[in-house]
Amino acid sequence: MRAAIVWATAAQATQLTWSEIPYRLVRLDDARVVMDDADLEVDDCFAYTHRLGSFCIDGSPVALAAVPAIDRTASALTQEQLLDVAARLVIGPDARAQDLVRALFEDFAAVIARAAKTVWPRSRQLRSNWTPFPALEPS
Repeated sequence: MRAAIVWATAAQATQLTWSEIPYRLVRLDDARVVMDDADLEVDDCFAYTHRLGSFCIDGSPVALAAVPAIDRTASALTQEQLLDVAARLVIGPDARAQDLVRALFEDFAAVIARAAKTVWPRSRQLRSNWTPFPALEPS
């Protein structure tokens, strides 16, 4: 899999983490990163994983079609298709992505409250070898 890597100072990593509130910073325990254009391997790799997990349609996780993948097992949808599904769950059976965006601008709190009941429960935590960061001290 190909990925972009951000080399950040401690201050930059802190600022980035604060800007990614819906995501949790994790250390990828078994990740091995090899650079394409450099003779370098990275042993400690961190990533952001969404706190709710992956959005599921009909009980199965879906992927963004714009993110290339080899041997993908999840159905891939465009961002607009995913938002269409969310719009139908939040607003009603005939709603589309643009209706959801408009509703968010008109009454953000009401849309989020409805999404908490209709969209968020359809999320599933991804199985992975990662440790929350900073790692919690054993009690």
